[in-house]
Amino acid sequence: MGDRGAVRWAVAGAVVGTGVVAGLGGAGLTLLLHVVQHAAFGYTDDSTFLVGAERTAPVRRAAVLLAAGFVAGVGWWGFTRILGKRPDVSSALEGEARLPALPRGGKRGPACSLPSRSCCSPRRLSMSS
Repeated sequence: MGDRGAVRWAVAGAVVGTGVVAGLGGAGLTLLLHVVQHAAFGYTDDSTFLVGAERTAPVRRAAVLLAAGFVAGVGWWGFTRILGKRPDVSSALEGEARLPALPRGGKRGPACSLPSRSCCSPRRLSMSS
């Protein structure tokens, strides 16, 4: 078997491990979502989310949506503050701007850019349909 067999087992173990971690993470996020739903809309029985939301006062529903929007806005502001301004995707596809690569080890990697006549160009996509 040698090195190839060891590599195959390592890859198989990594795939299985990734699947287990992803499944546990998804289950945890689902439980967190249910906790937030019950806390936000104030229902404690085992009814569905729709029933719980319908039973909630309109003012509370509006307050929950405003609070969620506030949290999302603060999070977006924090991301742009930390990561800086990002060019929009269409500018990057046209070659007018460059999308930076993900930072590695605290340093920015080389920026990637697509030529203006790439396979993902909006002009080319519109001609193919």
